[in-house]
Amino acid sequence: MSEHIDIIIYGQNPIFRILRGILLVVESLRHYQFRIWVDTPAGFDVGEQLITALRLNEAGIQHRLPDCSIVVLGAYHFVQFEGTRIRSDRLNRLADLACSFGSSGQKGFLAFINSGLEIPNDLFLKCLRISGWQDSSIGVLGIKCIYPDGAVCHVGSTLFADSGRITLARRPAWDIASLPGYPIGASVSCLHFLLTKHEVFERVGGFSNKYQQYLFDTEYCIKCLLIDVQSIIHDDVTAIFYGNSGRTYNGRRIVTERSEWQKVFFPFLLKRLAKLYAKKII
Repeated sequence: MSEHIDIIIYGQNPIFRILRGILLVVESLRHYQFRIWVDTPAGFDVGEQLITALRLNEAGIQHRLPDCSIVVLGAYHFVQFEGTRIRSDRLNRLADLACSFGSSGQKGFLAFINSGLEIPNDLFLKCLRISGWQDSSIGVLGIKCIYPDGAVCHVGSTLFADSGRITLARRPAWDIASLPGYPIGASVSCLHFLLTKHEVFERVGGFSNKYQQYLFDTEYCIKCLLIDVQSIIHDDVTAIFYGNSGRTYNGRRIVTERSEWQKVFFPFLLKRLAKLYAKKII
């Protein structure tokens, strides 16, 4: 009987359907079965559905939770003009989602929590503590930024050992204006906060510098998959414009789109899966 690997893809982009079709072809050629769930939620509907499922189970009502290895949540877009903040209700829902996963009794979960610039540090600490995480169990906090031309910058990752607080080592968005070739007061950034347990971080060998150019550390996620550690990738692209929202960059209008990282992420993921199959690792 063939084994299963669950890849749950949430998003509104047609490329998700293409990915599903390719995986089905791979499935027909290999004795390995993909269980692929595809949905097109709007905004935080996905998070609310997952929270509802978790709360029903806690109340003794059997409700199927996503039994997954990789989850891509691709419907969360926050567009901000003139430095406005993300709505507080969205912040609360994000916090609820993080807390629900942490308190669901699921073992081996990695919480890949991604946010915008305005979410304060104490909110993350609150999420971790409510969900049962101890400060000493925080493994790594990694942050990546994407700029108007699609360039990706890995700002840094920090290991924590029995630390009582989280300090974000990042370059503020307003510093981007000082970079050569960038218009004054304009930035497009995407921050990814990745939190894992120390033992998990050590088992997968930490981050590989080779793959830091990608918006997601896919290699890290596949390693987690191979050692049977479930991972959640929470994709939240934050576009921030300071100054005139109609400003142009290199003669074209600055727009918020994910085509730049889509061009590298999905081909890279498929390439990695193909190599793993060739080596008969999975």
